[in-house]
Amino acid sequence: MKKYIFLVTTLLSVISLKAQEIPRQNQYLSDNPYEISPAWAGIGDCFKIRLGGVAQWIGLKDAPRTQVLSIDGTVGKQMGVGAILTNDKNGNTSQTNFAASYAYHVVLDYYSEKYLSFGISAKLAHSKIDISKFIDAHEDPGVENNRSFTQANFDIAALYRYKRFYINLTATNLLNKETKAFAESEPENIRSAYLYTGYKFEAGDDLYFEPSLLYHHYFGDGRQEMDINMKFLKNNRDENYYWLGATYRMAAEQSPKPISISPMFGMRYDQFYFAYGYQLSLTKIQKTNTGSHFLTLGYSFLCNKNSDLCTFWY
Repeated sequence: MKKYIFLVTTLLSVISLKAQEIPRQNQYLSDNPYEISPAWAGIGDCFKIRLGGVAQWIGLKDAPRTQVLSIDGTVGKQMGVGAILTNDKNGNTSQTNFAASYAYHVVLDYYSEKYLSFGISAKLAHSKIDISKFIDAHEDPGVENNRSFTQANFDIAALYRYKRFYINLTATNLLNKETKAFAESEPENIRSAYLYTGYKFEAGDDLYFEPSLLYHHYFGDGRQEMDINMKFLKNNRDENYYWLGATYRMAAEQSPKPISISPMFGMRYDQFYFAYGYQLSLTKIQKTNTGSHFLTLGYSFLCNKNSDLCTFWY
């Protein structure tokens, strides 16, 4: 069993190194779409700080652990800025990402509430591998010493909003990877694209439900993933709210295959925010663990309800 677990975690480490991209989780549903697209930076009345943690596959030794700290807000009337710091550890490999974002929001029509936003993120990713815990590493000629490298890259995005409808397209990691620090088989093309769209329906009595879809395509190896999401949100008169939701994730290439299902809930009270989610894997790896946990804590500050309408969101 120990050998099996080691092989699984080693495989996950290799996948992480080849991708050179922090694994996508579900925190974008925790009222933080900025985490997956710079075009959302600055949309809202306040500066928002979010601290998220993900513990994947509880019970599996050296399973992935991810922490994300993000902040974004409005500068002036039509500009948004943000930054994201991400730390991801996966077995014997780890990666730290930093992204600085800028967004510009354009009013297409005030009366019909049509807005267009553009965003860009400049990123630095530092990856490393530690062989100190490898089993029989000296028997593998491809494993000689600890290795690390730093890669610069950037993302671009566009977002269209019409009342409570939104559609967002984001292209990530537009530059090829410049180094082969780990293995000759590493792909140079690590580009991917997100398509994120949804609509927030009003059901009366300050109750809303919001179906949404996130499609993710990896250009390097052709992988495709799709999230089908649903959220129910109840507003209180004092602008506090709570919500319940779920995500069904599937591999979308060729015939769709289920990957996971994730129930989630969250709430806002005054300037504080909390969200929790649990992810149950629907693949064979589910036999080795008890699931994954997501936690998000947040705080809003420097609120300005007099900012331009193009930064308003329901």
